Amino acid sequence: MLNKIILPIGTIIKLIESDSKVMITGYLMKNKNTGYIYDYCGCEYPIGVKNKESNLYFDKRDISKIIKIGYINQEFLLIEKRLKKEKKYESRKIFANR
Repeated sequence: MLNKIILPIGTIIKLIESDSKVMITGYLMKNKNTGYIYDYCGCEYPIGVKNKESNLYFDKRDISKIIKIGYINQEFLLIEKRLKKEKKYESRKIFANR
């Protein structure tokens, strides 16, 4: 199911191998060392971003539970449409150069 949806910024989730809550803060973030592009980035909730190293990078398959869906408005729907317009969100091309 999670492979077919795009979660909005602000969504609170739990990752498979963690008891901490994570808030989604972005999409398609590139690891500078490996070049791998993750589906999402986030920060520990409710702590937030402490420094550059506190960002978390993860893929849809790493999410074990959705706790609270983030805010959905017209702007999100446009981003969602743009992401879905690609052949698959997994193609990870749309924001890779940002």
